[in-house]
Amino acid sequence: MDSKQKEFYILSIRSGMFLEGSVKILPYKLETLIESHHVYTAAYDEALEDGLMTYADIQGYMKDNGLWTQDDEDQLKHYKNKIDDKKLKMYNARTKKPFLEKERRALRILEALYVQHASKEAALHSQSCEAIADTSRLEFLLRKHCLYKNKPISSELDSNVLIRAYNKSQYSDTIIRELARTEPWRSLWVSSRKVNFKLLFNKDDEDININQRSLILWSNTYDNIQEAYEPPSEDVIEDDDLLDGWFIYSRRKREREQKKKDLEDKMSSTKSKDADETFVMVNKEEGFSRENINSMNDPEAMITKQRRYEQLMKEKEVSYTKLVDVQDRGHSEAMEAMRKRSGGK
Repeated sequence: MDSKQKEFYILSIRSGMFLEGSVKILPYKLETLIESHHVYTAAYDEALEDGLMTYADIQGYMKDNGLWTQDDEDQLKHYKNKIDDKKLKMYNARTKKPFLEKERRALRILEALYVQHASKEAALHSQSCEAIADTSRLEFLLRKHCLYKNKPISSELDSNVLIRAYNKSQYSDTIIRELARTEPWRSLWVSSRKVNFKLLFNKDDEDININQRSLILWSNTYDNIQEAYEPPSEDVIEDDDLLDGWFIYSRRKREREQKKKDLEDKMSSTKSKDADETFVMVNKEEGFSRENINSMNDPEAMITKQRRYEQLMKEKEVSYTKLVDVQDRGHSEAMEAMRKRSGGK
């Protein structure tokens, strides 16, 4: 994005206004927003009386008729997890530029597959009472806060003209993130904390729009990233995919540490003072999966587990006292006792 484009986006966002062809969208007044909720309720009730299904009804209908199955739900989650895994993989390999570009192309394909699969469900939900009511509310707001050729909207103007302009007015997450971390917005954002000037030009009775909220949210997010205990490098911050990978890495690290602490607490409450080992039952509902419990073992314990497994596979059945590591430990303890009895010689 060049400097002129950034300047246009920033001016548009700061003003709260959006201009698309002959349509100008002005900031919503708080009073009109309150009225729009009454429009939503009336449209919802009317749709319900006309026999349309609610969002929950459609979900049940889709499942009952095989239009959206558990396999579909699992597939959607699968794509989401694959996207997260891909971004994490890219973050972990962030220094390998040729590899990154290859993975980035694969990531875009996964995201497209996710959107394509999700659109199957969204298409039916678009006919719900909630969706009809949302559209009515949006049309009401746009007719109240739009100008067409700098004149109030007439009742004859097709609502689709306004909705197309509205859709274009919603800047993508990619655009907002770049604006939030670069000039000219970054200087304005930092300066607004120290100098008393107007960052957004909405009037007192006007609400901030989605673009303004997103820009403020991401500006705060980038501030928090810089203040993190172990902040990512600049090249990661400037790459949305890598930064998402850093978010995923940090989140999963916190989750692992919390689960490790939970396991340690559980183990300390069940382990006797003289116990060499503690057995923890798998309980996925409490977050104690096999993988989490296994991660509690130190390298020496992991080797012991592997040796026991190999011995069990070979002998098929073996008592605890016959385990190789137990016998080795017993031998070591016996030798240590003999050394002490002989005066340490």
